[in-house]
Amino acid sequence: MVGAVAAGLGMVVVRARRSVRPGEEQVRRLAESLDGRSAVYLRMAECGLARADVEQVARSRGYFVTVHPSMKYYEFRLLPPLRKV
Repeated sequence: MVGAVAAGLGMVVVRARRSVRPGEEQVRRLAESLDGRSAVYLRMAECGLARADVEQVARSRGYFVTVHPSMKYYEFRLLPPLRKV
């Protein structure tokens, strides 16, 4: 029982530390996670950036972001490359 409480507390501390990192570091970590996979999911608790910043980083990496506020996570989908006409 004590181990479960300690593990839960440890997860809360890690998430809290991640959410208060400097903005530049959070943007860098988000950009690194958008590495060409077709779908990426990120909990809002792990990202302390404003929604506009998240959307800007996603667009710059070729992703479309869907915000799921009830489930508290971001869903990133890789956009297909533009075809030349």
